[in-house]
Parts: sequence; C-alpha cells; structure tokens
Amino acid sequence: MLALVARCLLAGLALAAPAWAASAPAASSEAGLPFIRNFDPRSYGAAAQNWSLAQDRQGVIYVGNVDGAVLAFDGARWQRIPVPNRAAVRSLALGADGRIYVGTVGDLGYLEPDATGQLGFVSLRDKIPPSERDFADVWSIHPTADGVFFATSTQLFRYRNGAMEVWKPKTSFHLSFLVDGKLYIREVGLGLLQLDGERLELSPGGSRFADEKIYALLPWRGPDAQPGDLLAGTRTQGWFIRQGDSWRPWTTEADAAIRKGQLYNASWLADGRLAAGTLRGGLFLLDAQGHLLRTLTRGSGLSTNMMLAQFQDREGGLWIAAGNGISRIDLGSPLTYYGERGGLPDGVLALRRHAGTLYAGTTDGLYRLVDGADAHFERLPRVTGQIWGLAEVDDELLVASSDGVFALADGTSRQLLDTRQSARSTTALSLRRSTRDPARVFVGYPDGIGTLRHEGDRWIDGGRIAGVRQEVRTIRQDADGHVWLSLWVGGAIRLSLPPDWQGPRDGRTVRVERFGTAEGLPPEQNDLAMIDGRLRFTTPHGIYRFDEASGRFSLDPAFAGLFPGGPQPVDVLRQDRRGGLWMYAVADADGGKQTGHAVHAGQGWRWADTPLQPLAGIDMSVFLDDADGTVWLGGDKGLYRYQPTRAASADPPPRTLLRMAAEQGGRVLFADHLAAARPPEIPYAQNSIRFEFALPSYEHSDANRYQVWLQGLDRDWSSWSDDAYRDYTNLPEGRYRFHVRARNVYGRHSQEATFDFRILPPWYRTAWAWLLWVAAGMLALSLLVRWRSAALRRRNRALAGLVARRTGELAQANRALREANEALAQQIVTDPLTGLKNRRYLSEHIEHDLAAARRHCRDHGPGAQLLFLMVDIDHFKQINDSYGHATGDRVLLQFRDVLLSVTRESDTPVRRGGEEFLIVARFAPPEAGPQFAERIRAAVAEQRFELGNGRHVHLSCSIGFASYPFYASEPERLNWEQVVNIADECLYAAKRQGRNAWAGVAPVATPPAGSAIDALHATFARLPEPGPLPVQASWACAEPLEA
Repeated sequence: MLALVARCLLAGLALAAPAWAASAPAASSEAGLPFIRNFDPRSYGAAAQNWSLAQDRQGVIYVGNVDGAVLAFDGARWQRIPVPNRAAVRSLALGADGRIYVGTVGDLGYLEPDATGQLGFVSLRDKIPPSERDFADVWSIHPTADGVFFATSTQLFRYRNGAMEVWKPKTSFHLSFLVDGKLYIREVGLGLLQLDGERLELSPGGSRFADEKIYALLPWRGPDAQPGDLLAGTRTQGWFIRQGDSWRPWTTEADAAIRKGQLYNASWLADGRLAAGTLRGGLFLLDAQGHLLRTLTRGSGLSTNMMLAQFQDREGGLWIAAGNGISRIDLGSPLTYYGERGGLPDGVLALRRHAGTLYAGTTDGLYRLVDGADAHFERLPRVTGQIWGLAEVDDELLVASSDGVFALADGTSRQLLDTRQSARSTTALSLRRSTRDPARVFVGYPDGIGTLRHEGDRWIDGGRIAGVRQEVRTIRQDADGHVWLSLWVGGAIRLSLPPDWQGPRDGRTVRVERFGTAEGLPPEQNDLAMIDGRLRFTTPHGIYRFDEASGRFSLDPAFAGLFPGGPQPVDVLRQDRRGGLWMYAVADADGGKQTGHAVHAGQGWRWADTPLQPLAGIDMSVFLDDADGTVWLGGDKGLYRYQPTRAASADPPPRTLLRMAAEQGGRVLFADHLAAARPPEIPYAQNSIRFEFALPSYEHSDANRYQVWLQGLDRDWSSWSDDAYRDYTNLPEGRYRFHVRARNVYGRHSQEATFDFRILPPWYRTAWAWLLWVAAGMLALSLLVRWRSAALRRRNRALAGLVARRTGELAQANRALREANEALAQQIVTDPLTGLKNRRYLSEHIEHDLAAARRHCRDHGPGAQLLFLMVDIDHFKQINDSYGHATGDRVLLQFRDVLLSVTRESDTPVRRGGEEFLIVARFAPPEAGPQFAERIRAAVAEQRFELGNGRHVHLSCSIGFASYPFYASEPERLNWEQVVNIADECLYAAKRQGRNAWAGVAPVATPPAGSAIDALHATFARLPEPGPLPVQASWACAEPLEA
C-alpha cells in the first residue's frame, strides 16, 4: 500500500493560500537557476575539453572529446570509442541512416558495430581522392537528403552513394551551417555562400560577411519571421536578420555581454528561447524579442564559462560540450531553484510576497528577491537572527526572528521587540494576524504567546496571555474566533477570548484549554492547518480533526483515499486558494518523504499529477503561491520555484536499452548494436550471465530505477533498484526470456526490453545422452536374453558352435574398438584450429623419416636430405591485442592456406603452437633451403589477410631452416630436435634483422670446433663474411632469389 502512497505523493503541486495572493511579477523575471548536472573528466574517463554533441535514435548521447575518442552516455554509464591517431573529435551528427557521423583532425567517418556488437570508428578517408586527403579539423557535419557534408577550412566534402565529392575555396572556409535543409558556408574575403545544386554561390547579401566571422546561423523566429528568414550571430558586430535579400541588425539586451564573452554557438530551443554560447561568458538565454532571460555561468553551477558546443536532447535538456567537462542543463523542467549560487542560504523557514517583492526568511536572516535576467536574493542586513515567520499587515511586513520582531515598510526596517532588552524571551517563532481584530497580531514565543497592536504608525506590545508557558510554533484562529496553538512538546491549546477583548491587559481572563493523548491527540509535535474553513491537525500518525461535541480528536476519514495503507506521518499541510491541498509527508515504506498535491474527489481527496518528484528527500517547511499559479517551496536545501505553464512532458520515457548480455566466460551473447539472429544456446558450463541495461532519460538520471524479470526462473518482477545491471549465476538448463523495464524521476514506466536465450543441459542430460542410456539398456537387455537363450541352447549344441559364435562377437568388438582408436589417434595428432599435424604427430612419426635420411646419407652420401623449416608470423601479437583472438584465429587459418599452397604433397606442415609452424620437407636437395624459404616468405608477403567487416592487413613472416643429418660425416652426432633448434636460432636471427627474412644452414660436411649453436652464433656475427658454418641468409645474398 505504501508503494501506492509513494506514487501518489510523487505527484502534485498548485498551492495558494488566500492571504498570500499578492500579484507577482512576470514569471520569467523571477525564474531561478535550472537544475544542472556536470560530468567531470574522471566520470567519463577522457580529457577535459569536449567539442561536439549528438544523440542517436535510441536516445544515447555522444560527445566528441579532444583525447581521441567519441564518448557515449546512455544514462547509466559512459563508453569510450577511440578514433585513429588519438585525434580530437571536432564534430558529430546523426545521419538519416541512423549512423553517428564523426569528424576528427585529418579524418572523417562514422560509427558502426563490429562483430561483437561494440561500436567502432569506420573511416571514409579512402573515399576521398588522394590529392584531397591533406586536411586538418573537420569542424562540422551536416546530414542532408542529398548526402552528408563534412566541412574543413580547406575543403567541403559530400559523401553520397559511396563516393566523396569535394568543393574548394578560393581563399579558405570558416564555419558552415545547415538551415532548413540548405547548406551555408562562409568563405574568408567573399562572404556567406550557399550551395545551389552543385555550385557554391554567394548568398543574397552575403558579401557583408566577407571580413566578419559568423559563429551562428539560424532560422529567424521573431514575431515578424517569414519562411527563409535568417538570423546570423557574429562575434564583433552582434546579430543580423536577413529578410528577403537584405540584412539588418538585431539588438538584444545581452549584446555587450555576449560580445565580451565571445560568441561561439547558438541554437533555438524547443520552447522558443535562444541559447547563445560563448567562450568566456557562459550561456545566455534570450527570447525572440531580444530580452535577456537568464545568464548561466560557472557561478550558476556550470563547470566552466567556455561553451564549445550545445545540443538539446529529446527531453528538452541542453547539453554543453565545454572546455572543462560536460554539462546538462534541465531547461525543460518547470522547476528552478535558488540556493547559495542564487544568493540564498539553505534553511528557508518562511515566505511572503510584500508590495510585489518576494521575501524569504531563513536560518541566516531575511532575504528579498531581486528579479531580472540574473535574478538573485539579497540579504537585508538590519533584520537579524533566524527568521521563523512573516505576516503582512496593511503596508508593513512583520518578521518573527530569534532576535525579536521587526517591521518593514517602504524599504526600511525597525525592531519592534528586542530579545536582548527583555527579561523574558522575545524570540518570535510565529505570527498570526487576528481575524476578529485586524490591528492585532498574535506572536508565538518559546515560553508562551503575546500580542502586538497597530495604532497609527506605532506598534504596541500588548503583553503575554496568562496560562501559556510552552513553546508555541503555529497559531490559527478558527471560524468561532478561538485561537489554537500547536506546541513543540506535543499537544495543543485552545484560547477562548472574551467579547471585544482588548488584549492581555484588559483585565478579563482568557480561557485556556489543553488537549493531549487523553483527548485522542498523539503526543508528538503537531502542526495546524485550516482546510475548507475547519481546523486540521497534522501528526506523525496522520491527519486529525476535532469534534466539538465530544471534545475529542480522531483521524479524518476524508484523507483515507490518500493513504490506502493506513495513516502516514504528515509534517506540513496547507490549502491553496483553489481548494487544493498540498503537503510534505511520508511516501514510502522506508520513511522517505515527498512533497505532494491533492485535489477534491467527492467527499475525499485524490493525488494530482504534478511533477514534483525531483524534490524527493528535500525537507519542505513552507509553501507560497502567486496569482499566476507559480508556486514557491522552501526547505532545508533552499527555495524552489514551480511554473505550471512549463509543466514537464507526460510522455513515457524512452525504451529501456538492453546494452549487453555476456556469459561467465566473457563471450558477448548480445550487444545493443548487434541483435542475435536467433536465441543463443549457452553451454551448461557457462550458465552464469550478466545483463547490463540503461534508460536514456537524462532529467535527474540518477533517479532512474530498473526492474527485471527472468521468465523461466523468477516468479515476478524484482523490486525497483538503481543498479543498471543484473547477474544470474548457476542457471538450470531451459529456455529463458529476460525482461527489463525502467521508470524515470516522474515515476513513468518505459517500454520493456527482452532477450531470449537457452541454457543447454549438461552432456549427461542431453538428448543424445538419453538415447545412449536407452540404447545401453536395450543392449544390456538384449545381451541378457541372448545369454539366457545361449545357456539353454548349450545343452543341445556342440561346443564348437558356441566358440564360433563368441569368436565372431569378439572380432566385431575388436574392429569397433580399432576404428574408435584410429579416430581418437587422428584427433590426438591434429591441431584443432588449423587441421595441421601437431607436435605429437611429429614425435610419433618422425623416426621413420630420420632413418630414411640416415640410410640415404650412408648409402649415397650427401644429397636428398630431411629439411626442417621453422616459420613464425611477424607481429602476430598485435593482431590479437588490437582485434581480439577470434580475428587472430581467422588470420592463422589463412596463414595455413598459404603454407599448404607452397608446400609439396610429400612435405608435412606442423603447427608447433601459437603463430609458430614447422615444415618437414622430405628428399630436399642441398640447395633447396633458400629457395623454399623465399617461396614461403614471398607468398606470405603478397597475401591479403582478411580481418572481417571489410578490414584487412598485410603480414610478413620470418623463417629459419636446417637439414638432417646436419653433419654428413657424422649423421648421428646431432639428433633431429637439435637440428630443429638450429633452425629456430636461424629464425630468430632473421627476426633480429628486421623480420620478413629467412636464414638457414647449408649441409655441413665436417663438424667445426665447439658446439653447433656457438658456431652458428659466431657465423651470424661475421656475416656477410664466411664463418664456421655455411650460413645462408636473405639479407646476405648477393642477388635476390626467385620465389
């Protein structure tokens, strides 16, 4: 039930008390600061400076960062998407094809998902004619129906139908703009050009900007605007409007400030305001008449005054790519606020509009609002102490302060009561003007209640009312003239005043009645509210009413509809001039409180739908409404202003995004940009899955909440959580559907996202395993029957028949076992990735080849030998590190194909591990080593290795070779493994020479002194001069060999 209360309380606002109905100035002149959320470099993981902004169709925000990356923010987490050469990303734009196009320094392209679904940068530089590839910053991108334009200072590119076209300036381009589908670009010395067909022509009146830089070009949206009218913003000459073929100046209230701040960008907001960003002065908001509505700077809460780019998202929030971080300004919200940045301290206790000016009483004195474009509060220094209450009496404003009572009139203040000059405390906690005697004001003190009376131009202290010694926090007078007091210590007091009472000193006794738990009123602190002319008491146990006939208090049943789960604590309750209620009350089972607004519903009340949810958790003390419906809310975090004419959108939030699903081993099952063709099937051994999700709703995005449901495991939706991920471990086999949905700060639910998958059973519970169990059972049963039958038949058959039958069964089993062993043996000696033979095959089969080589050497002398060639792919680790192991495996398979294409049928390529291969060449003549090695090296160098997604690389390899027997005179002096080690040493000698090379040892007749390895090292050290061994190397050849 409390959840229902929470949803209801997260609703309404429209308070106005009749006594507070003074007229207010125009709404815009008193608007406070918008909510601003800043993201610093630590939060998004890149450099401080940002240059561009865009939003994709799903609602994800993209930011161009100077640190060589596009940053993506989905409302829950930041993602970094690198671009080549760590170049600054100057421009971003969403194309009609749904792609995010990217402009960097010296490159341009778009974002596209790779094979794992992760976004990456795809360059279009190769589409540019080679002669036009020398350019620097791509300052802007303009997707149009006629292609995507990329603008630099030296070229204007258009990408269309897979091809790139180029326009070049006579001098140089400055900035470009797209207005109502037409492309404009300023050329230095010529002026503002426009693209007509395939030609750049001077736009009407454009020559006036030949020597004046334009930093903003927008459609003109003033009251006299016509289709095709333009608004141009310059840095030194201000604003200009083009109507027809001529330009005229447009003067605004912010011209001097914008000129000083150095205009850098501008845009029309969805509500018709103009946002002008500067390099030094922050952001200026103007209307179409040129009035300055608000200036937002670092002092207003932005991270910097340098506005490098701006973009309004679909919720009305204005994103700023700034010189020191990223900001989102909530310009679409009906709520603004005043805090320390607006000149007002925390702890607002009282509000009153007097003579058209709004006054706020705080824990640090009295403040008044100075309206205007930079509306702020200023302190009234002569009114001291904590301000607990304000009351208006004719043309004076009375102030209840911890230092006494003050009166303000005509801009001056005077102290009526001074607590420092009184024997009793004159700390004033509350004020209430008498409804029976308008010249009298009741004053609540920490130790009682007194009166002040207005006579002429003087205020007279009427003294204290006898019989009251408690702290009086709230004073109300009912329709019968009784004065009710709420007490800090709990309970209530009713004062019955004699007819024509003249104050405490007129000698007549005031009847004092005390009410507490004996009369049904809870013992804790309470407050008083007048609702529909009748008094109500708010308590930690609900809203109570007083029954005159019985003299008792009871819960008011009219409020049962607001609290269907039972009465809840209510701290503040007020009724507005329209009859609505609004209160600050408990809104959830954890005791969290929220401001809510209720309206009449028959004999009871219902919650109104007013977007106050951003104020959740802020303690409210006082409310005030203006005649135009604007509402002020004061509390412990400052003052908030609600403007109902700017109500937040009631549209549902964007669809919840399922960003990723990954299994325990890290394999990505689903990524936001790569949907699975069919539900993936996950091995039982990987039955733990993580889901990551996000709601791309950015208004108070830290208040977004998520709810998940794994259909097939969970019975129902989970409780709401701020965690944007969910882990499931040890899932049983079966089919599942994961559901996730979200709600935004206003409690509105998004469309859910789903993901289907299947956990496979363990192998012993798979279908084929069950078939195997059934077959084994049937076989066992069959064997049992046959055994029994054979036992019976043995009595009548000869022993020879039985032996023959069993001999046949044994032969059949032996054949099956032999076939199985052969298949297993084949698997054991084969590399699972490439299908080549592996080390085990070599160790098991090489002896036959070795014996043949020794025999040939003994019988015929040196000649056809056994040649070992070690082959290693150069820089293969970079492939794995840059593109992943899956791409590395693809390269290995292509490398295998190259080896097979250059080897003979009698040769055996072997994968020794990783990127290292060994070729065993049989019957190789002495001169075969260099020729064979060069053939392999050349074939690899010419091969184009495909990486997937249209990408490819060229690779090289290093090769070392040696023959067996190594010494013709002593064939058995070195075994084959030592010969392979010599080939391996030759390979690494080739790598030390810069790779893409080969080296080897020709057949040796007589062993040199010392070890073969030492002799080999000595020979390489002396190359190209001869050494102890006949080394052959590609870098030492006098003439290149033919492959």
